[in-house]
Amino acid sequence: MTTRRALCPHADDVGYVSSRRSALTNQFIVLYDGSAAGMDVAKGRWCTICTAHGTMGFHRTRVLGREALRAAATWCEECGKIAAGSDEIPLPVIRPFRLKTPEGKEHELRFWAKKVRDNPEKTRLFVEAFGVKPDSYWD
Repeated sequence: MTTRRALCPHADDVGYVSSRRSALTNQFIVLYDGSAAGMDVAKGRWCTICTAHGTMGFHRTRVLGREALRAAATWCEECGKIAAGSDEIPLPVIRPFRLKTPEGKEHELRFWAKKVRDNPEKTRLFVEAFGVKPDSYWD
C-alpha cells in the first residue's frame, strides 16, 4: 500500500510536514517546519514553498501554514497571476537534479532540454540552471 506521504517527492526533505498539489499549476505546495529545516525563523517558524515558482511564505503557526497549502495564490505572486488569468505568466523556476542518481540526473537533463528546444529565453534559463547547453541532450 502506498501512503500519501510516499507520493510527494519532497517527503524525505528535512523539516517536511505536509504537502498538496496546487490546482493552478499541478505542482506541489510543501509545508516545512523551519526550525527543523535550519531556516531563519524570524518571519515565522512554518514555511510553505510553491515548487512551481520557488516562492516561500512564512507563517507563525502550523495552522496558518496548513491553510496556506490550499491558497497559494494569496502568497505566491506567480500563482496569483495565474488565478487572476493574467497573460504575463513567467516561466517556472527549474529545480535541477531532484533525482540523486547519475541516471536520474541524465534523465532530468534530457527532459528539460526537450522543453526548451526552439525557445531562446528558455534555453538561456536552462544554461543558467544546469551549466550546460541543451542541444547536447536532444535526440
